[in-house]
Amino acid sequence: MNSDARVEDSRTNDELFQATLLEDYDDQAAWDAVRALQMRGTEEVFHLAVRSCESAVPLERARGLDVLAQLWAGEPQSERPRFAERLAVAMEHLRDEDALVVHSAAWALSNIGGDEAISALIAMRVNSDPSIRWAVTCGMAGSQREDAISTLIELMHDVDDDVRGWARSAMWTSR
Repeated sequence: MNSDARVEDSRTNDELFQATLLEDYDDQAAWDAVRALQMRGTEEVFHLAVRSCESAVPLERARGLDVLAQLWAGEPQSERPRFAERLAVAMEHLRDEDALVVHSAAWALSNIGGDEAISALIAMRVNSDPSIRWAVTCGMAGSQREDAISTLIELMHDVDDDVRGWARSAMWTSR
């Protein structure tokens, strides 16, 4: 993370969200704005992200999911506000018609965690996008569920080097 992202950003939530939409999806300035919103962890940020997930514009839906993915991430899972709502929004967007939105939904589920997220991610293990399969491996890490471990074993033989490597790494935390 860029160390500047840890400094309190003086922009409003709306201004920060608009900054997430500038440049390319992978642009560092856009991700710094995503992280600033995540670190604020307010109800206003939550509602802004959920509204964005309802947008007709795919990039706005993806960015809403990106913000939701690690909103309140510093809290223990049982104490994270709006856990069920964030989970439901991410699961809903796994069926989005836009590949970028599906990508962001998979990564959101990987970060949100929990049994429902794991089950939804397992179903995505055969997705043609290696980044989504990588999100699956990350979402399985640490799980003791037999189906999660089976998924990791399957992905240890993936055609993509990164997916294989992450699946192997995730196995160490899942046994």
